[in-house]
Amino acid sequence: MAKQPFTVDYTKHQEMMDEWALAIGRFMVQFTSYEYWTYQYIKTFGSDRLSRATSDLMLNSRAPVAESLVLEIGLVPEMQNRVQAAFKKLKGLASSRNLVAHNGPMMHVYTNAEGQMLLQIELRSSKDEEKQITIERLNQLSAEARTLDEELALLYGEVQQKKNQVAAGQ
Repeated sequence: MAKQPFTVDYTKHQEMMDEWALAIGRFMVQFTSYEYWTYQYIKTFGSDRLSRATSDLMLNSRAPVAESLVLEIGLVPEMQNRVQAAFKKLKGLASSRNLVAHNGPMMHVYTNAEGQMLLQIELRSSKDEEKQITIERLNQLSAEARTLDEELALLYGEVQQKKNQVAAGQ
């Protein structure tokens, strides 16, 4: 028996693309905050000269500088662990951001064990097809990104408090 062609309703497809646009936008907007926080950390815990020197660096190069500067002030273990966890989370989210930024949502065809064709819209790396993100996963990442933004904001204030610095606890 010959395989039957399939069709996709354009309006339904457009609705799905609109959902993707909103999900992508939510996720990507969080990175404007991460840009801001890394600049603030460097400016506050570094120097104006260092701030200017790192202003043209990409986020994945600037974030380790920001993290190092914060850790150099000497934090109590709990704060140090929170700072390290936040920047580790940032690194992980940045990897997903690159996948989202450089690969658009497209319809991909899969065949299940029974030989049926399945269609799914997802982001898939053009370089590594094993890297992919569904819209459900992207929405989860957006929630994680919002939580990290809040943590970076809280940490910015908390690490400056003497009670959270080693010298203050001695």
